[in-house]
Amino acid sequence: MKKMIISSMIVAVLVFTGGAAAAESFKDSHTLNNEVISAQAAQAMNDIQLSRNALFNGQTQQAKALATQADTYLKDNSVDWTKYIRYDKKAPMTGDNYIRIGSDVSVSEDYQLSKQKNDAIDKANQHIKAGDKQGALDALKLAGVAVTETQELMPLQQTENDVSNALALMKQDKYYQAGMLLKSAEEGVIYDTQTYSELPVSPTLHHSQTGASASQSNKGS
Repeated sequence: MKKMIISSMIVAVLVFTGGAAAAESFKDSHTLNNEVISAQAAQAMNDIQLSRNALFNGQTQQAKALATQADTYLKDNSVDWTKYIRYDKKAPMTGDNYIRIGSDVSVSEDYQLSKQKNDAIDKANQHIKAGDKQGALDALKLAGVAVTETQELMPLQQTENDVSNALALMKQDKYYQAGMLLKSAEEGVIYDTQTYSELPVSPTLHHSQTGASASQSNKGS
């Protein structure tokens, strides 16, 4: 299967990302199954990464400010965090949950052109124009096009703990130790991939801390 862009219209509608939001203004996006992705948590993770980078470059005040902002976002009690939870994924820490902070979509097909394939792609474009994502996906399946979505999942409580502890260490000028905790927060993020096609494809789970992919069935999650 070779990856290709079916059309700019399809890619524009089917690609969803948590994305970095403007300060204090967060607009959540959705997965292919209309599950909500937290833009605020995605921004918190972005701040964590920037804070760690600032520490590496000796910019300790900037690192503190970024970590403080991430901590504030993650401890925001006005947010209904339950709507972002992936309940089929068990977080390492008891009582914790993975929440969705990003989603990337790609499309691929086998390049075997046919009138049936072209007609199905035309139908997919019509569904997209009407705002019918599921109809577009169904049409692409009939065209032999596989749509793959990778969700970015963050353990909420574990990340919050790492950031809070990192901030406490920064206040004690223990910047190396703080950087290690921020690294731990980054590495807690996992990636879950699901391919939507005519044939069922098992999802895979990727741990950011290893940089490698580990196949895993949803049944055991």
